[in-house]
Order: sequence, then C-alpha cells, then structure tokens
Amino acid sequence: MKLQIAPLAATVLLAWAGSAFAGVILTTKGSDAKSNEESTIYLEGNKMRVDSNRDPEHKTVFIYDGDKQMLITVDPQKKTFAEMTPEKIKALTSDAQKKMQEGMAKMTPEQRKQMEAMMGQLNPEQRKRMQDMMGGRTPSQDSSPETAQAPAKWERTGSEQTVAGYSCQGFKEIKDGKTKATGCYIPWSGSAITKADIAPLLKIQEFVEKAGWGGVARQRGLDELRNAPGFPGVWEHIGEDGQGHDKSTLTSIKRTSISAEKFQAPAGFTKAELPSGM
Repeated sequence: MKLQIAPLAATVLLAWAGSAFAGVILTTKGSDAKSNEESTIYLEGNKMRVDSNRDPEHKTVFIYDGDKQMLITVDPQKKTFAEMTPEKIKALTSDAQKKMQEGMAKMTPEQRKQMEAMMGQLNPEQRKRMQDMMGGRTPSQDSSPETAQAPAKWERTGSEQTVAGYSCQGFKEIKDGKTKATGCYIPWSGSAITKADIAPLLKIQEFVEKAGWGGVARQRGLDELRNAPGFPGVWEHIGEDGQGHDKSTLTSIKRTSISAEKFQAPAGFTKAELPSGM
C-alpha cells in the first residue's frame, strides 16, 4: 500500500506545483553591435508583458491581454499609457498611409532624392515594408504569399550549449529552401518552458491579423513557434542579404506566480490617446 501511495502523492505534488507556478518570467538580451537591449517577458495564461530598455532613458512597457484582445503601451518617463484594439490600429495605419501619400505628392524633386537616399540605407525587409506603405499596401499583404505560407523546417546543426542553465540544441530554421534564422532551442519541458506557456505569443497572431499587420508577424515567425523544436535560447534572423540581424539571447527562466497588476496599466498613470496618423 505504501508503495502505491508514494507515486500518487508525487503526482499530486507535481500537479499542485504546476498550478501554483503557472507563470514564467524570461529575460533576454540583444547582442547586435547596434543594440544591447534587455527585455523581461512575463507570460501567464493568455497575457503577456514585455519591459525593455535600450538605455536608462528609453524604457518601454508593452502589455497584451489575449482574453480582451487589448494592447497597452506604457511610457514610464511620461507616466502615461495608451490602449489599442486591432480595429484602432487598422484605422491609424490607414490614416498614416493616406497622409504619407499626400505628403509624397507634394514633394519636390530634391526631397524625393533625399527619400530615396534614406530608403537605400534600410535593410531589404525594412525597405520593402516602406515601399508597401507608400504604395497603399498593408503589412498583411505579401507580394509572395506562397513563400509567406511555406511551412518552416528545422535542421540540426550538431552544436549544443547551455543557455539560461538549460541544454540548448543548435538548429537552422529553413523556409522555402532558404535559411531564415539560426540559433539554439531549449526543448519543451515543464521545468523550462512548455507550449502552454507561450499561449499569448501565439494568440497575439490573431490580434495582428485583425489589425492588418499579419505579414510582419509571419516574417517574425510568431505562427511558426508552435512547431519549433523548443523555445529559442539564442535566435538570429537571417535577412535577404544573407547577414544576421536582431540576435537575442535568453539569459534566465523563472517559473513563478505573476501578480495581476503586471498585466494592467500602472496605477496613477494618465491615459493618453494615440495621435492620428501615428
């Protein structure tokens, strides 16, 4: 009897622990030459919060409530916050495109040259996005939908390393025959990160699709994460130029209960309206 009770007690204890620490806190650090941005990501249920800082004077807070389909941006310096729905973002994007096209129609030849010179300094993805905006296309529209919808495949590189205290296996993310990202992935597990933990990252895909920005989310691989071999411990996007961009490294994983206040606008902050044409 005692032998039967022991495993039952262990099962109950594990189930209790899983429910008691339903949230997970991740910290990441950018390692590009142009950015040492640090971020803290809070995930629980269908809610997410991201605190980022490129330097002490440029802190940003981004809160997503997947149950309400609400996005909250917080400006800690000004002590203000703004609430956005997919419909509001779609309207702002449309207004911005209209104003951009009106401004371009009034440009002098010299101003057009300056604009072309500026666009020449952007990477291919940024340049295409700007051209789409100027042409009246939304980021949800992709000039090559077949490529955008092609499923990603992960190919082992044979490398292994320890990231945030966990074993991390090297992979290349391949899409349409091209390497789209490289890095290492921490296998899904209850001790590290589970697929249930990333529910808000997957649910936000619905938000951006409704907002008309689905193309950007697909480029960033949000809809591919559910099929990945694990959670990216080190991840670097490979651009059309064959160079790595936006490299980030996971520095810690902490399983804990997260206060509901983390997913709400800070008390005492003033609600601000987003400017028309933002």
